[in-house]
This record gives sequence, structure tokens and C-alpha cells, in this order.
Amino acid sequence: MPLDQERFRTAAAEQPEDDMREKATSACLPILLAGLLLASCTGAAQAADAAAKATATSAFVEGLLKSFAADTAKPPTPVTLDEAVVTAVANNPGVLARRRGPESAAYDVLGAESAYEPRIRVDFAYSDRKIPTSDLLQGDQLGEGREDDQYIADVVLSKTLRSGTEVELLWQNARRTTNSSFEAFSPSFHPSVGVGVAQPLLRDFGGMTARTAVELAEKTSFRTAADYEAGLTAFVLDVVRAYWGYNLAEAELASKQRSLELAKELATEARARVQIGSLPPVAAKEAESDAAAREEEVIAARNELELSARALQYKIMLGGARTAAPTAV
Repeated sequence: MPLDQERFRTAAAEQPEDDMREKATSACLPILLAGLLLASCTGAAQAADAAAKATATSAFVEGLLKSFAADTAKPPTPVTLDEAVVTAVANNPGVLARRRGPESAAYDVLGAESAYEPRIRVDFAYSDRKIPTSDLLQGDQLGEGREDDQYIADVVLSKTLRSGTEVELLWQNARRTTNSSFEAFSPSFHPSVGVGVAQPLLRDFGGMTARTAVELAEKTSFRTAADYEAGLTAFVLDVVRAYWGYNLAEAELASKQRSLELAKELATEARARVQIGSLPPVAAKEAESDAAAREEEVIAARNELELSARALQYKIMLGGARTAAPTAV
């Protein structure tokens, strides 16, 4: 072992245990405090997320429970595959909620294009000035003071072009009254019309900011519509699978019931043959065991049919149910 390592181990061994424990505690304290702070923030975020998810899924859970609590004695409503798909798309709350996504994205495009819409601005201003005078050349009598009142009303019509050029049409109106004797008309009016054109040369040259916002909103709208179409296609596929899954479960139940009937007939025949001595008693037991197994399969198939019916029932939401259970199909 090298000499330096031996010296280090000896010094560490000679160090008092209390000092080492105190240093370790002081070094770990900031880490523990940071961990507790991070854990509290993460816990608060997870609690808020869990509350949002619970609120979002409360309607789904309530409808599902009411669906299972529906009156089973009520006769089911026969529907075709096309009717099932159309009804599910029209009534399912999940599809109705996702349908708002493309609409919101389309409004975002309109909001981005509003930068090129004409704008109108109306400005009003009023000023009242009283100026004390000490000279007759100012147009009033000494000691009375000069009074000027002015009303200003401006109308500005502006529009931003695709190239970034700002065009303005100005209509300015001013009405002025004064007590000055040098004024020929009081009140006097000063209307004017002007046109202004501004083209940025450095910042936002060519209207890149507004054009980029419009293009981004359009691409977001296209993506949202594509996502909605993909989700709708997946939902329709789920409805089709649930529909044919119900039909398959119904056919399997009919097959299992027919198989149970045949097994019971074979068990009855086996017991009759045992009584006349053409078969040993074990053959009757085997037939009865096979019939019991077939009956178990019938029970399982009936439960599978019930689950398939409930799944199809809640996907289709027949009757447009919102607070009550959907109609059985």
C-alpha cells in the first residue's frame, strides 16, 4: 500500500467520530432541504394534475356506473353497423370534446390574419388656455387676459399590407375660439386630409412577424385537424370492433348453448346405457363431467356477451345520454 494512502487512513481513523458526524450532517442538511422543497412542489403539481384528471373523468365514471345500473329488463334496441358509427360519432362526449380542437385552431388563424384587417381610430382633444397680457399688441384689453379654446377631432383609417407597409388616411378637424381682436374669425375651423405611408427598412422588413404568425397558425390548424381525423378514425375503428365483438360474443354464446344441449343429451343417453349395462358407470360420470364443463363455458360466454354489450352501449351512447344511462343495444 502506498505511504500517502496509509497516512490518509490513519488520519481518518484518528479523527473524532462526533466531528465527522457533525460535518456529514451539516453537508447533508442543504441537500435534505432542497429535496423536501422539490418534493413539496412536485406533490402540489401532482395533486393539481390528479384533481384535473378526476374532474375530467368524473362524467365518464358516472355514465359508466349508470350504464351498468341500467334496467336489464328493458328490451335492447337493434342497430346496424352504420347506425352504430353515426350515433357514436354524434353522441359520444369524447368525440364532441375533441371536435372543438379544429374549431379553436381555425379561430386562431382568423386572429393571426386580423393583423391585416383595416383599423379605425378616433381621437378627441380639448385645450383651454388663459394667458395674462401686458401689451395691447396681443389683441385684448389690458388686465382681461387672452383666452384660447381649441377642440380637436381626428379620424385615422389604417391598414397593414402583406409586405409590411403601413398605410394611413388621416382626417383632422380643429375648432378654435379666442377673444383676441386680431383674429378675423372666431370660432375658426381648420380641417385637413392627409395620407401616410410607412415601410420598415430594418426591423420587421417585409412584414415577416405577422406573416410568420399567420403561417404558424395555419400549420397548427392543419395539424389539429389531422389529429382530430386520426383520433376519429381510431374511435370509429373501436366502435366497429366493439360491434363485431358483440356479434362474435353472441354467436359464441349460441354455440356454447348448443354444445351444452348436446352434452346433456349425451349424458342422458350415457346414464340410460349404464342402466341397461351396455356402458360402465364411469362413462356416465365422464358425460356428466363434460356437461358440467360445457355449462361453465356457457356462463363465461354469457358474461362475455354482457361485457361486450355494455362496452358497445357506452361507446354508441344511444339516446344522447348525458345524465342517464344510454339505451341498451
